Amino acid sequence: MDGIEARETALNQCAMDPRGARSELYDRALHPIFAEIRNVLAPLASNVTMARAALADMRPSRGGAPADARRALVDLDDLLREIEHTSTRLLEALAALQEATLGGGAKITWAELCSVAGQLAHHHTKVVGGVSWSPAAIETPVLGERQVALTLLAASLSAVATRLYRRRLSGGIAASASSTPLVTTIELRASELSPHDLRDCASELAALVDGEPAIRVTASADAVVLSFAEA
Repeated sequence: MDGIEARETALNQCAMDPRGARSELYDRALHPIFAEIRNVLAPLASNVTMARAALADMRPSRGGAPADARRALVDLDDLLREIEHTSTRLLEALAALQEATLGGGAKITWAELCSVAGQLAHHHTKVVGGVSWSPAAIETPVLGERQVALTLLAASLSAVATRLYRRRLSGGIAASASSTPLVTTIELRASELSPHDLRDCASELAALVDGEPAIRVTASADAVVLSFAEA
């Protein structure tokens, strides 16, 4: 196939699948900036690690330096440790944001999707006790629209966490996932919330995916339930 035929084929595919064309457009436009941010952050983490190692070599033996100097070295080590933790969190958040906006070529499992959704919702969930998965999220591949599933799960975690925060509750969210050949179900339990709160939350989330026939959002007595029909 020559260049003209290849271009015509690509244009025909875009015409038949405009959503796919937009996804390709976003992918090409945004991948470079994600790569650039990673290139800026990654050396920061490694440089901090090297600085902490150098600092350990500088520490005097007990009694070999004034108390103020020893205290300053301890404070500096604590500061470097905090910078190291922050840079790691930034890289994790960046990876989650990239997955949410662009997705990826390789298939991912529900366990991986749940992990990314947790990163996206971390700002809300961390102040109400976090999210615990029991049992561990399932390792079956995501067969349906992964970005829709990911964004819905992240939005659901944030929505439940926000209601806990408004009620000044901090018992966290107990999440679980199960799968059959036909459907994957994720339950987000927040036993401190009333059934009324959970129904309102489910109704609000269901409105966001009203045009997605393969997805259902409902509420049980103590959980928001997300159901994803597998393609």
